[in-house]
Amino acid sequence: MAVIVTTVSVVQSPRALGALVLAVALVSGGGAAGLVRQAAGIPEPDMPAGRRVEGRAVRVSSSPCQTRPRGLTCYRPVVRYTVDGVPAELVSRDAYTPNPYPAGTAVDVALLPDGAAWLAPEWDGRIAAARDAVRLRRRQYHVFAGLLGGVGALFGLLAIGMVAFVDRSGAPTPGSPAA
Repeated sequence: MAVIVTTVSVVQSPRALGALVLAVALVSGGGAAGLVRQAAGIPEPDMPAGRRVEGRAVRVSSSPCQTRPRGLTCYRPVVRYTVDGVPAELVSRDAYTPNPYPAGTAVDVALLPDGAAWLAPEWDGRIAAARDAVRLRRRQYHVFAGLLGGVGALFGLLAIGMVAFVDRSGAPTPGSPAA
């Protein structure tokens, strides 16, 4: 604040002060453009969809829920599937209440390139959550860019008013020759 007061007291001409305010407007606009450019540079998450094979829920493991209200039971389905003729079992990474996969239900399994196996709906949910996080981060950059651009526009209008100001009061301006 002291810098602004000192600058205003040093710069006597309204046009010079208008030029200074216009410079602040241009810096704000440049900052907004930089934020929009940074938002565009945020990469999409690199999460492969994986190969899908069909499996069947064979049983359900249950345990008391830890994150939900006490007294509820959480279920983790166990899915049996076959990859290249080799049978395998997969326990769900998520716990459900109620169980969405009773025994005998067909469930797709996502086989990732790194060898990990996920229930396909769970993996698809993780991909969607990662994409939503990127979208949210980009939106935050755009919101701040909009705010900074609005500040720049306001300062720009103020600068135009100061540069175009014509003193019609008839009083001599400081530094002008006496009449």
